[in-house]
Amino acid sequence: MRNITTMMLCIVGVVNVLACDVCGSGGAMSGIGFLPNSDFHFVGLSYRARTFATEHPKLFSSEATVTGTNTFQTAELFGRYAATDRIQIMAFMPLHSRNITDTENTYQIHGIGDASLMANYLLIKKTTLRWFVGSGIKLPTGDYDVVTNGQLVPNLQTGTGSYDALFTSNFTYVKNTYGINAEGNYTLTTGNDRNYKYGNQLDATLTGFYKWKKGKQMYVPQIGVNYANTTKDIVNTKYNTQEQFSGASLLSLPLGLDIYRGNLGLRMNYKIPLASNLSQGYVTPKVNCQAQIVYIINK
Repeated sequence: MRNITTMMLCIVGVVNVLACDVCGSGGAMSGIGFLPNSDFHFVGLSYRARTFATEHPKLFSSEATVTGTNTFQTAELFGRYAATDRIQIMAFMPLHSRNITDTENTYQIHGIGDASLMANYLLIKKTTLRWFVGSGIKLPTGDYDVVTNGQLVPNLQTGTGSYDALFTSNFTYVKNTYGINAEGNYTLTTGNDRNYKYGNQLDATLTGFYKWKKGKQMYVPQIGVNYANTTKDIVNTKYNTQEQFSGASLLSLPLGLDIYRGNLGLRMNYKIPLASNLSQGYVTPKVNCQAQIVYIINK
């Protein structure tokens, strides 16, 4: 998975900084599509960029409107080891960079994120059809002790501080040069040592693709639909208190192109937002794009 860790990173104006009430990165999870349907090992490096426009809730109608722009970037090293014909092991290590600007100030945050480890099992293996199911764990390797304006803001960290359970399903059907891929990813979060629990995440994508070979290169254009949902954060797990302006849902139209030559692959993806409800409408998604370089290792 490109990024199935929960990265709810945001900052608000001076008055509401402790509440961290508006967050631009909800609904950020996504998967790896039909890439696992080869029988080879691979390593890769991906880059993601997402931007959001934000407007912060007012305490009083006489207050000035505080707007901002959030830019979230992630570079991630990932790999897959095909342990057997049925079992695949995948690992992910992200590095996050955040640039958060509003009418009050500009903030920059960067650092290592939470690593993930997954095990997938090939439930169905046929010439035209493959179905993987898997589970794994997200490790709290990212920083969760960053202090901003003298305060530790739970949602302004590169890590979550929690161990989370990961679940995935990846189904691919190919006939001749056409195919479809249906993928679902779910993150079941737990509370960290500060009794903060990030919202559970669901990400589901249905993609149609076409394989076109020209010379030594193969081109795979894609189009699909993606739905991502994040439940509300829990501010205090002892009292089950929800963060009012957390939670997100996002429906997008992904457009992609893969190019393969020999052992190298270049994968590009851009998601067009169709409908969204991020932080109760105070956040508007803008750019959401990704590029990957993959090196395939023959078994």
